[in-house]
Order: sequence, then C-alpha cells, then structure tokens
Amino acid sequence: MTKQQTKLYNKVHKHYRFKMGIFWFNMFKKIKPIKAYGFWVDSVGSEDRVFIPHQLPYDYVIDIFCDMVAISKVHYKKVWATQSAQNYYTTQFKEKLLLHERSQLLLKTLLRILAESKNERDFFKWYKEMKPLIKVIY
Repeated sequence: MTKQQTKLYNKVHKHYRFKMGIFWFNMFKKIKPIKAYGFWVDSVGSEDRVFIPHQLPYDYVIDIFCDMVAISKVHYKKVWATQSAQNYYTTQFKEKLLLHERSQLLLKTLLRILAESKNERDFFKWYKEMKPLIKVIY
C-alpha cells in the first residue's frame, strides 16, 4: 500500500474500533504479536501438517471485522457501500484466513448484517443494542 492508502486505512480502522467499543489494550505481547499466524493456530504432526485453529477472543474477532471494513474502504474508495466489506472478504480472504468455526461464524454474521443495513449508523445502533447478547452467545 502507498502512504496515502496506509493513512486512510489507519484512519478508518481507528474510527471503526472506536465505534465498536474497542479501545487500545495490550494486544501485542513482547515475544510475538497476537495477530501473528502461529499464535492462534496449532500445527499437529510434521508430516501431515494438520492445522487446528483456536477460538479467538471476542475483541480480536471485532478487530478483524474492523480490518475488513477498513481494507474494503481503501480498496473500493468512492464506490464503497455497506456490501463492499462482505464482497471483499469473500473474494480475497475467505480461503486464506484460517479461523475457528465460531470465530468465522461471528465474523460472517457481522459482515452480513453490515451488508443488509442501509447505512453505517443503522449497523452501529444495532450493534450497540446487541453487543451484550453477542458476547454472551460467543
């Protein structure tokens, strides 16, 4: 990404994190960042290379959701609509992103609800009402 795209991504990502109620907390450990591939995935056996993903904490799934929205806003620019984040996820990341079943279900559900809502305000109103229930279910 160019510097301008990176600045736009950071601006949108911070905005979504703030709106979703995630403030800065210690996401990075001294040894390895939590978002690193090997942190949430175990590899079993050296020959068959079976990868087993762990269930992500709720805040990290929301952070991935914010990443998808920010990346789609940078990618689609002025053509961006609420469906763009879901389209970008299905075309670019669905096969590459290895997530636990429950984490993937939560991410897909949030992207689908964003796509179905008319604008971002409707989505944020819905999310603020449903956040306690979603946390309990997840």
